[in-house]
Amino acid sequence: MSASGTIYEFGDVVLVPFPFSSDPRESKQRPGVIISNSTYNIGTSDLIIAGVTSVLTNTGFSIPVAQIDMERGMMPAKSLIKYGNIYTLRKDLVVKSIGRINANKRAELIKALSSLFNGT
Repeated sequence: MSASGTIYEFGDVVLVPFPFSSDPRESKQRPGVIISNSTYNIGTSDLIIAGVTSVLTNTGFSIPVAQIDMERGMMPAKSLIKYGNIYTLRKDLVVKSIGRINANKRAELIKALSSLFNGT
């Protein structure tokens, strides 16, 4: 749980400063998908996220995501979840939660991450 009382879950889409900095003058806000599980998210002060980009030219180690893939919230443009771009950041750096990908997209992301780490 964060200081604000928010409990983050795998598949939540959050807005974070990038690069990760507490100084807003040094960063831009970017979306990311939480890929850490609830046990990790509750038990630590960190989250593990995969970057999200609306630049659709580099599709390696990424899966497409669009508004139709959202369980709640908004994905303002067709985007890619870049599961090869993984970051750990403090929960207090999350600007806000902007949505959650649906169960089918979460399953696709789990499969992609498993392939990334298991080589299958």
